[in-house]
Amino acid sequence: MSCAAALDRIRDRYCAISFDLEQDSDRMLSVDESKVTVFDPEDAPYLATAMMIFPDGRLVKAGLDTIYQIDQHIEAERLRLRARYPEKKIAWRAPMFTGLYCGQPGPHEFWVALQDARSSGLWRDAKETYDRTASLLAGYSSLTPGQLYFLIEGFHASYTREVPPPSFLYELAERAWTKVVEIEKGSEISGQAHFALAGLYRKQGKAEDAEREMGEYKKLQNTSTPPEDPQK
Repeated sequence: MSCAAALDRIRDRYCAISFDLEQDSDRMLSVDESKVTVFDPEDAPYLATAMMIFPDGRLVKAGLDTIYQIDQHIEAERLRLRARYPEKKIAWRAPMFTGLYCGQPGPHEFWVALQDARSSGLWRDAKETYDRTASLLAGYSSLTPGQLYFLIEGFHASYTREVPPPSFLYELAERAWTKVVEIEKGSEISGQAHFALAGLYRKQGKAEDAEREMGEYKKLQNTSTPPEDPQK
């Protein structure tokens, strides 16, 4: 066994998963793992190690390629469900993303591996991990959502307030939330993205942009309890 082989197996396992609307539900997705091979527990430590070392170059290509393939599967499933339920205004990608990467609901191997890597202190050189992860994130425009997620998790785990954040961080956040607005236009998730953009712009002193985003958020606001005002 090896880390690369474990990544290949988890890629094949996750790309065999399919989604559908739950019976008698207009929004909840069900996860179909009937065509998925059983996860081998012996792969768990290899996945945890892969989550620790892939940003520093030893597994970067294998790790990012695995996540890229899973992201491609998520997109294919999103297009399939949109074609099957054209009348449904659902943010398909979000529950599939959390289902595969966060296990809510869905397989949890990736999420557990990431948590195991962090809790066991496998990031031995925080500064080196920070520098290498920041370097990879600098190319954020060419990264997929899953790649960004795992790199940001690694960045967060290694970040210390003693080191100034990279200059591209605000631009990265703006691009990410703007992309959410484009993809999920008119949905509840796009409203959350507008709200996040408002807070981001306020931190940068861009009052006019912040007010514009808050205006868009209020248009989409539903009856649920709103998040805390970003001015606070």
